[in-house]
Amino acid sequence: MSTSRQQLFSTASVLFFLSGSTGLAYEVIWFRRFSHVWGSSTLAMASVVASFLLGLGLGAYLWGRRADRLNAPLRWYGICELAIGVLAGAIPFVMPWLSDLSASLYPSLNGQPVVHFLVQFGLTFLTIGPVCVLMGGTLPLLVREFTARDGSLTEATGWLYAINTFGAATGCYVTGFHLLPTLGLYWTNNAAAILNLAIGVVAVMAAKSTVAAVQGEAPVEQSPEVAAAGAPAAVPWRTRGVYLAALLTGASALILQMAWSRQLSLVVGGSTYAFSATVFVVLLGIACGSLIYHVYLRTREQHTLRAYTWVILLIAISTAIGMQNIPPLCSLAGDMRGWRDNQLSNALFCAGTSALVEFLPALGMGILFPLLVQLTHRSANEAGKTVGNVYFWNTVGSILGATLTSAVLVPWLGSYGTATLAVAMYFLALVVVVPAPSKKTAMAWLGGAVAAALSLGIASLEPDPRSTNLGMFLYGPEAGKAMDNSDILLYREGPAANVLVLGQGEHRTLRVNGKVDASNSLDMQTQAGSAYVPRIFQPHAKEVLVIGFGSGTTPGASLLFPETRVTCVEIEPAVYEASEFFGDVNHRPHESDRFEMVIGDGRTYVQGTDKKFDLIISEPSNPWMAGVSALFTSEYFRAARERLNKGGVLAQWMQTYHFTIEEYALVVRTLRSVFPHVGVVTLSGGADTVLLASDRPLIPTAEEVGIVQAQVEEIPAIKNDLKKYFHTTNLSEILLSTYRLSTVELNLLTKQSGSDALNTDLNLRLEFDAPLRLFSPAQSQDDMAQPQIARAMSPGWLDRLSRELGRDPKETTFLVDTGKYIESMNQTDQAMKFYELALRRDPSAETPRLQLAAAAFKRNEPEKAARILADLLRQHPANTDALYLLGQIFERQRKYSDAVKLYRRALEIVPESDAIGNNLAWLLATCGDESVRDGEEAVRVAQPICERDGYKKFEFVDTLAAACAEAGNFAEAVRLAEDAQESAVEANNAQMAEQIGSRLRLYEAGQPYHEG
Repeated sequence: MSTSRQQLFSTASVLFFLSGSTGLAYEVIWFRRFSHVWGSSTLAMASVVASFLLGLGLGAYLWGRRADRLNAPLRWYGICELAIGVLAGAIPFVMPWLSDLSASLYPSLNGQPVVHFLVQFGLTFLTIGPVCVLMGGTLPLLVREFTARDGSLTEATGWLYAINTFGAATGCYVTGFHLLPTLGLYWTNNAAAILNLAIGVVAVMAAKSTVAAVQGEAPVEQSPEVAAAGAPAAVPWRTRGVYLAALLTGASALILQMAWSRQLSLVVGGSTYAFSATVFVVLLGIACGSLIYHVYLRTREQHTLRAYTWVILLIAISTAIGMQNIPPLCSLAGDMRGWRDNQLSNALFCAGTSALVEFLPALGMGILFPLLVQLTHRSANEAGKTVGNVYFWNTVGSILGATLTSAVLVPWLGSYGTATLAVAMYFLALVVVVPAPSKKTAMAWLGGAVAAALSLGIASLEPDPRSTNLGMFLYGPEAGKAMDNSDILLYREGPAANVLVLGQGEHRTLRVNGKVDASNSLDMQTQAGSAYVPRIFQPHAKEVLVIGFGSGTTPGASLLFPETRVTCVEIEPAVYEASEFFGDVNHRPHESDRFEMVIGDGRTYVQGTDKKFDLIISEPSNPWMAGVSALFTSEYFRAARERLNKGGVLAQWMQTYHFTIEEYALVVRTLRSVFPHVGVVTLSGGADTVLLASDRPLIPTAEEVGIVQAQVEEIPAIKNDLKKYFHTTNLSEILLSTYRLSTVELNLLTKQSGSDALNTDLNLRLEFDAPLRLFSPAQSQDDMAQPQIARAMSPGWLDRLSRELGRDPKETTFLVDTGKYIESMNQTDQAMKFYELALRRDPSAETPRLQLAAAAFKRNEPEKAARILADLLRQHPANTDALYLLGQIFERQRKYSDAVKLYRRALEIVPESDAIGNNLAWLLATCGDESVRDGEEAVRVAQPICERDGYKKFEFVDTLAAACAEAGNFAEAVRLAEDAQESAVEANNAQMAEQIGSRLRLYEAGQPYHEG
């Protein structure tokens, strides 16, 4: 190749690297964008992948035939890139029309999955197909450009395939991990389109020189063999075998990629980053494999068949090893949770973990494509056609793999059985190419036999689901130890997710891709409350839609209300199948003739159904999971509002754990942009919230609550649920203890976040930001959602709500309880406002006064606390809690004599109080005032406490040891201190163990311990 041609080849290589980057950028972008049109179901996503691949294959096939007749393939490559830029830039403007069309078609297509898939596939292909056809033509065009017509077909194929795939891997990584989180879908799409236009301009300009050079060259006299190869002829069996092998290896590659993606979601979590990491590593491996072919194998044509055999063996062996690595990688992910708290480290971890499973098989896949081209033994005169044909059949196989794997193969065979099938197909790809057995082909047939044996062995590697489906990436490796003794009640690898039901005694948990999505214990207040609390705001609700089946408790509880019809949408059939294990809590909704189960994507259903609802309860999985975040965008909320009847209510579940206040406020602000009235209900101790939204004020009156209360009183099952999960059947009490924020407080909360951003389909803020919080180290209370929601609670709102509900004006319990909750979130200042309001409501109440004093003490205001307590004790001298707290204040102020008097007085009233007695004994034994210390009395007080406790609590034993030392019994003090120190170590309290150890050394030296 001349110097000028070499320079042109280098330029084209750079351009092809960049066009590979844009191609995968589009795939990542479109995969997400079409999920907003068709939903995130398996078949919907398969329609997008199949359309993308079909376009590439058709492009390679059609342009491959044309390329060999073109004098300037490089110029046509540039024209293709220009057209790609223009068409791809226009696609975002088509998507709103396509969404409307999808919604209008949904009622007639729902329930016909095959027809629905074909329609989705057809419309998707019409949208992105032209761009993909152009992209598919770029490889045969450039191979034709840089393959001399009297040279070898292998000159450029391996290199160009490698450099393009390196670009694709780079585009996948940069787009999935950095551009989309930063720029969003719209601007990332625009950036890729602009880059395509730039590539096209440079390629067309560079092509001018090559056209002139070709026109000045004398025509090459072809050999008879080359001329014969260029003449039309029937395709020989060997070539047909190569095309069949291309189809089989293409299908196998996609089958493995999708099986890996399913397994890696168990390792690194089901976020958007898991998908990006899987695709990135596969592409990187393919690129490296193609490069290895170009450097080491392209000139050794006599060893092509042997290389082909070894590569298939490499894929088979490394696939088996990779699948065996899944369980230890799950444990590793649990150990390294704290390392994934930013985009870069998370990307490196996800990609590194994926590489341990995928890289070597993908390396083999990358070698196979140019090897298959070489195995055709076609002339360089047909470079474009040959590459296009192999590419086409490889893509046809990929389409079959992408369409069938999640929808059919994984549910039937499981991930390991699916991988077994893929390796077996690689064996077949070897058989159809290798000639009949002979001495020359013995190695190939032996390798095929080994690959076949490995294909049978992979299925036997399938691990115990408890080693992979426990969400160790989220809960840590200790999750596995906690479930060692659990029973597997159900395990399914469904079309959309893995579903595992575990039982430990009466306790059962439902895990989806490892994460706990439902249970019959800890989650019950949320699961039942999501049905009961929103009902208070819509007492006459007849039509209810539930997004996400979970344990079935929410739809089952909704059906308990008379004349209520419930439609539930669940994307994973295995979740619905698991409901039989929760029949004791979910009221068996599937047995009701008023229940309709829809298996499909919740957002697609909301956008497309023509039904209207009084109440929509959206209870999907966590919004950090890929696809789920589409149920938290402004576009989805608008669709939900359109599906509500006038005055209807949307109840949107939202977590607070692993969530910053910025992310929580983002969702609230987005919901608030669609609905004028929004409120927050907290459940399960504040870990879960339900965002209520409506077109009318969300302040239920006493009459409205009374309507639902009357229904509750008539239905024993509802009464039992409320009593069990809320400890009361009184709905107004439940409201006062859960309805935390009204529209006013939420507006203030969102303003304090300092942002006006919304979560939309185009920016996907939640999908990219939320997964990183799962692995963040302990953050400031000011950053996290739960304490900041507590801080935003207003006593004025609860006061107003109480009056609307017709409660006693002097009632204070709900204010005190709310204050305690807020205080538990370390928001003491805000909690004090609730105690003060309670005192204004009932100045004689003891509890709010006591809580106010305790809060003041916690704020390091002992004088204020002492004044409040002294006033309380004047009115209620026998209030032991006040005596005890005031004693602690005096102790802190070193008023030891006064503290002892208060403790003695409190102990006389409640002699069984271990806490008061222990404080008294400790003070008598260790205080800095010699006139107060009394070792004998300290022993008399402390010893009964230890005896009642069985000498178990190291705090009590430590006090008795100090008392014995003060009384002069150092031998007993040493023995007790040793026991206390050992108990502290067993309790993992290193600080106390060290402090007890320092006191032990004093006792051993014959000295008592005195504070100060």
